[in-house]
Amino acid sequence: MDFYHPILDAGAPELNCSDLLYSTDSGLSTASSVTINPAVTDNVDQYPTVVCSHSSQDVFELGHTLVTCNATDDSGNIDFCYFNVTVRGMLIEFSRLHTQYLHMYMQIPSQCFSRRKLCFSITRIHLHFMIVFFQCNPFYKTVSSIKCKVFVSFLSDNEPPVCPYDMTVDTDEGSDGAYVDFSEELQDNVDQNPSISCSPGPAYLVGSTRLSCRVSDSSGNVQNCQFNLTVRGKFRISIEFRLL
Repeated sequence: MDFYHPILDAGAPELNCSDLLYSTDSGLSTASSVTINPAVTDNVDQYPTVVCSHSSQDVFELGHTLVTCNATDDSGNIDFCYFNVTVRGMLIEFSRLHTQYLHMYMQIPSQCFSRRKLCFSITRIHLHFMIVFFQCNPFYKTVSSIKCKVFVSFLSDNEPPVCPYDMTVDTDEGSDGAYVDFSEELQDNVDQNPSISCSPGPAYLVGSTRLSCRVSDSSGNVQNCQFNLTVRGKFRISIEFRLL
């Protein structure tokens, strides 16, 4: 007669984690090729279940990301570990001509190429805005070139401009009405020059007018809104003198 004696497993799996270091993907401020696969062993279970807060399918932002993992065997024993995924910018060598171009056309301050200072510039490609960051190392500077860390972050713009609120203006000098440019009152989270078109307009007589407007930005976000415009007339005092 055979007897089956179950193996008692009171030992937790051994989960081994170590910090990871990656460079950003070309032209981006993120890394998409990070491999999350901590090693695990167990005294009984050959394939403990490992679950982590992040996976290899995730895109990791520039800087440090804390990853936590746990391993569970068939007996319910659990082990934990944590590690950092560090994403650093790409190191690019710029010639003197390149630095002049970046200074002139992307408004990167010239002192960024002579000091270890983090600088950035906001630029636009088609309908997308992006921030270009530079951090140069003067220790790697020669007569003709300098090495800098460069990374790019695209700004996602899904919000339309904020519509103007009710406004009160005075009549223009020497006129019975007012010409109003509402673009000065617009605000947007990314676009510095959003547009607005209103009906009626753009000239308004003294009194209150209810406006229907359409605001939009360069990312294609649109919003329709209404608000009141009040034009106040200026008091004119005329004094006439007569000689008696």
